[in-house]
Amino acid sequence: MSTRWLAYTASAAAVTATAVAGSTAVNTGTRWYRTLEKPPWQPPSWAFGAVWTPLYASIAWAGGHAVLRTRGAARREVITAFGASIARRNQR
Repeated sequence: MSTRWLAYTASAAAVTATAVAGSTAVNTGTRWYRTLEKPPWQPPSWAFGAVWTPLYASIAWAGGHAVLRTRGAARREVITAFGASIARRNQR
């Protein structure tokens, strides 16, 4: 597998794992969630998938692109920062 495919595949896999973990952590069908006082401008639930899907695709592309644009120690730093950013996303 070429470096290009590997970078984008690894980035997409990391972002997908984050998306799956995040989506399982929030259940909007629970009684607790339904009783929360939400702002009137909160978008409908269907809009979240319409927004998050392209957003996560953009993050995956950007991660792979950043890795491919660097070499040596800088590449390791980019990979570490990208991984830490995604791991941090799951802790919120």
